[in-house]
Amino acid sequence: MPFESELSVVGSSSLSTATDVADVVGTLVTSAAIVIGGLWAYFKFWRGRQLPPKLVIDMFGEWISEGLWVRVQVSNIGSQQVEFSQPANVVQRGTGLRISTLDEHSANSLTPEWTIVGPVFEIHERDEWVYPGETIHDEVLIPGIEPQAVLVEVRLVLDVGKPHKQVAYRRKVFPRQSAKAVEQTSQ
Repeated sequence: MPFESELSVVGSSSLSTATDVADVVGTLVTSAAIVIGGLWAYFKFWRGRQLPPKLVIDMFGEWISEGLWVRVQVSNIGSQQVEFSQPANVVQRGTGLRISTLDEHSANSLTPEWTIVGPVFEIHERDEWVYPGETIHDEVLIPGIEPQAVLVEVRLVLDVGKPHKQVAYRRKVFPRQSAKAVEQTSQ
């Protein structure tokens, strides 16, 4: 019987060794899979990731003796610096402010028609970017317009990485009677 006891000890030892080797190999494979998955996630989702710009555009206006005074305020509520595309130009391909007046024939219509007045006014031409948490503003005086219902449109062209550009857009109607704006649409 001494032979049987030696055989069982050897068999048990080799079985526990095989189990230990399998456990070590399994642990190594699991660790390698976690590391590879982590690297894949890093390269896929975080490295080179462009967070979308988060801007709040607001407008304030007042009828004064010289015409319509408009203040455009842009706040960056995101976590990334936002760059404006330069240069702004007057054909509405870049950043600008456009004024339209209400057509007399469509004043009581559900879908009013607007007529563009004058050129597109350049705004934020000195500003190249907006830092996170920063608020910038620009003021424009539109001379020669009589107090009437006007549609003010602001368009900001943002540089979000070459060759991509993103446009932020805001429209407000300034009524004839009041200096307060009525929001029509945004973005």
